[in-house]
Amino acid sequence: QMPTVVDRLKGRFMKPLVIDRLRALIGPAIQESTGTECQTSFDLLEQEILALAEEPSGVGLDVPEWLVELDDEVERVQAGLLRGSGASEMDSLIENVILSYAEIQQQLSEGLNATTDDGGEE
Repeated sequence: QMPTVVDRLKGRFMKPLVIDRLRALIGPAIQESTGTECQTSFDLLEQEILALAEEPSGVGLDVPEWLVELDDEVERVQAGLLRGSGASEMDSLIENVILSYAEIQQQLSEGLNATTDDGGEE
């Protein structure tokens, strides 16, 4: 059975959104796996992967691109856990400073002047 044009268009536009959703579920699913609380994200991730795996892609010899992307995301999340600091922890360590446009321009010009005063090139 040949896919229709609508099926092709739906896959082209919707599949990247589905993959992004799966990537977003990987971090919470990994965090849930280390705790004793319910595994809602993991269960949802598993259901979405099973649905995506039902649709054939490629010639069968190559690993599907969506699977490679999910593997990359798992490695990224695990590397962050090994380093021991996630983005939210870093955000709490760095103070946010809101500058006006004039303040930004002033700092940029001061930085440029400091570079030229030190003999740096423009």
